[in-house]
Amino acid sequence: MARVPSDYYTPPNLSYAVSFTVGNNTTSQGATSFTKRGNYKWNGFEENSLTVFGLNEGNRFPYELNEGTEYEFTLYTANYGDYEKFKKCEVYSYDNNEQLSGEQKIVDKGWFDQIEFDLKLNKIYVIKLSFKDGDFVEYTFNTNVE
Repeated sequence: MARVPSDYYTPPNLSYAVSFTVGNNTTSQGATSFTKRGNYKWNGFEENSLTVFGLNEGNRFPYELNEGTEYEFTLYTANYGDYEKFKKCEVYSYDNNEQLSGEQKIVDKGWFDQIEFDLKLNKIYVIKLSFKDGDFVEYTFNTNVE
C-alpha cells in the first residue's frame, strides 16, 4: 500500500501576519497557518456541522490585542504549497455573538500573492477559499479583547 499525501485529505491553508505600530515602532507577528478550520469540502471529505460562533467560543487569538491599537492583517500564499490555486477568497467579519450580526464582506478576490485589511477588535472573522470543483474550506478566528 502506498501512503496518501496529506494534501489529498487536508485542505490548503494560508499564512498570515498581524502588524501594529506603537510610537515609531512597527511590529509584525506571523504564522504559517490557521489553527481553527471550520466547515469544508475537499476531495470527497466533508465537514458541514461546525458553527462559527462555537469554534470561536473560548478560543483566543494567538497574539495579545489591545484596545486603542490599530492592527493590519496580511494574508499571503507564499507557503501555500502545491495545492490547486483557489478561485476565490472571501473574508467576512461579524459581531462576536451567537447570531453573528453585523456581517461585513471585507475581501472578495481571486488568487493573490498577498492582501491586507484592517482588523477590528471584538469581531469574528471567517476566511473562505473556494475552488473550481465546488470544494471549499473556511478558517475562523476572533479578535476578542479581555
